[in-house]
Amino acid sequence: MYDWNALWHTHQGYRTGYTAPQDDINNLAAELGAKQIKAAKNRGDIAVYQTDDQFILVGHGDGLQILSLTRHTLFDINIRFVSQDEGHTPPPYIEVLVNNPATKEQEAWRGAVRRDNEGHVLLENHLLSEGIMPAMDFDSLSFTNHAHFRDVLYSAWQKALPRLLPETEAWQPEADRGLVQQARYLALIKHEQALLTRLFSDAERQFIAQALAKHKLDDPSACRGLWLKIEANLMEADPDLNIEPLLDKMRKLSYAQELALIESL
Repeated sequence: MYDWNALWHTHQGYRTGYTAPQDDINNLAAELGAKQIKAAKNRGDIAVYQTDDQFILVGHGDGLQILSLTRHTLFDINIRFVSQDEGHTPPPYIEVLVNNPATKEQEAWRGAVRRDNEGHVLLENHLLSEGIMPAMDFDSLSFTNHAHFRDVLYSAWQKALPRLLPETEAWQPEADRGLVQQARYLALIKHEQALLTRLFSDAERQFIAQALAKHKLDDPSACRGLWLKIEANLMEADPDLNIEPLLDKMRKLSYAQELALIESL
């Protein structure tokens, strides 16, 4: 469930000395009134016990030491910017996911992200750059009102902001992104068409146009391998047209050049 050794070291400031009638930390279940869930493998390892509401870690440090961790304090907080639809809130949004494997509780808060008229990124009704943590409801969590949870949540929010700010600033609305993609496509096609004007003769272009007119090329995947469509129409070629050099040039076209050729025709 957890990396117990990591928890043992992370919370070392909360360990206390412990006096037991024996030195075997794997034999303290009765004394602690708890069930052992992990045995220590050697003297440098720790033993873990559990009760209904806490975990008890026992190990050797400066003498025998004990660490009690309440279940509701063992939560993880993950904060991320989501720009694609994942079946929850319509994107874009910032998600704060709280997960506590010990209590088997999980809940997510999702706040809508948008741009104002000046292009500044807003989370809910505040500028994200202001660093204000929005009010987040985690009503289903049994520990939502605990001061420790709220302190850790605020700390996690402030730590995540330096990462969230550039991610949201780089985000563009779908409509704007579509215009950018269209502009890039048109620039690519224009570049490739300039090269193709020197590659095919007028007779070759006319034959290519006639051959491709019989095919539906709306699907981009149908635009790959145009030479096969040209080869299938050899019987209709002008006898004066040297077809082999044409086919050789068609086979060497890149996918971008094939798209540019279709657009030019």
